[in-house]
Amino acid sequence: MGTSLQHRLLVEKGAGRVTLQRWDSGIGPWVNAAQSVVGSRGAGIENMVYTPGVTVSTDFALLFNPDGEVLVQTTLTGTTASPLTEAYVHITATNVADRATIRVFGWTSKARLANGWL
Repeated sequence: MGTSLQHRLLVEKGAGRVTLQRWDSGIGPWVNAAQSVVGSRGAGIENMVYTPGVTVSTDFALLFNPDGEVLVQTTLTGTTASPLTEAYVHITATNVADRATIRVFGWTSKARLANGWL
């Protein structure tokens, strides 16, 4: 992320929207760091599966700390977040062959994109 601020990737499944936000205590809680992205042509996020085999099919957020740690929020109304070891974000599409998985590694805050659902 390149700053000393905490960032989060907010996934609003119901709205079909993903937004990058940053925590800025001087401005307020979460502030949008970029425009929201909306899936098009049948693309969207189906769910997220994270260790130990928990499936989230509603809105969620991935929090990226400046030290490289990644946390997961499955309840967006509070401030509770859990450490993330690994997550699989399943991208859906109209055509099954176009499905993809974003694999997030919590210990490095890196991600990989793979064809199909892992």
